[in-house]
Amino acid sequence: MTTTNRTEAKIDISLANYLEKRALEIALSRAAPGAERTAIERLAALRAELMTQRAAHHERIVARRHARGDFYSDAKVKSINALGPSRNELDMTVDDHYAKQDGAKGVLQAHGLASFAYRLVSERSNLGLMTPDIADDAGGMLALEEAFANEWAATIADPAYNAQLAQRRREAAKLFRTSNSPMWLVAQPACPSQKGMDAEALGRAWSKLESISGEVGLASLSNYVGIDGQAAEDGAPATEVLAAVEGLLAAIDTPGKKLPAKKATLAVLEEVRAILQWAVQHQARVYFDVEF
Repeated sequence: MTTTNRTEAKIDISLANYLEKRALEIALSRAAPGAERTAIERLAALRAELMTQRAAHHERIVARRHARGDFYSDAKVKSINALGPSRNELDMTVDDHYAKQDGAKGVLQAHGLASFAYRLVSERSNLGLMTPDIADDAGGMLALEEAFANEWAATIADPAYNAQLAQRRREAAKLFRTSNSPMWLVAQPACPSQKGMDAEALGRAWSKLESISGEVGLASLSNYVGIDGQAAEDGAPATEVLAAVEGLLAAIDTPGKKLPAKKATLAVLEEVRAILQWAVQHQARVYFDVEF
């Protein structure tokens, strides 16, 4: 009996980071001599290293998929290769969104806001869906991508850009949150009890709490969703969040108020209130973090 070596057509990733490449090229062409040009050249060198890591990561992921016997048909590979925009379409994006920007940093900002918010949050939300043989590798690659996004922001060195990017990431986190996503309250500096809170219960109750907030005119807790590891100054004042949570407790703990899992919801809100009270005492800022 003979065995046949299985093969798979090549998945084309040649345009996967084309916009990033063009953004850097245009930024370099507009960079002022001296410090600005040096900073962008350094960013381009970091990207060259990252591209090598991206290619190696792709090869490892494909090899591990093949190792478990998962080979894509020619039709599936053809479909995957047809999903992305064409080179002409990407060049139109470059002309419309990059070429019209003012200065080198304007180009970097345009690409950063388009690429480093939704995409990175989406990739983080997908980590839990990875098979065990690639999960750690995917997490490591995402850490490299996030580090590069941070270097991109450091090159721009504009607090307004950082604020816009943080806001877009918060919006993306809310978009990708599901009813099963645990929700953590994070205080900065950290409250000793925050790691012990029932984040799963808060996540299950989240949509109900949003509805109640709307009914009684309270600030939505989603207003305070942040991104894991964000700077303390990007968090909300604990007093503001505490007022919203105490309003929810009062609205729910009313005789005759019917609510699924009411006891569990009240219990986790009490945990949240305790953390917020600690945060007020220690002048900590806070945010809710979606666990993907």
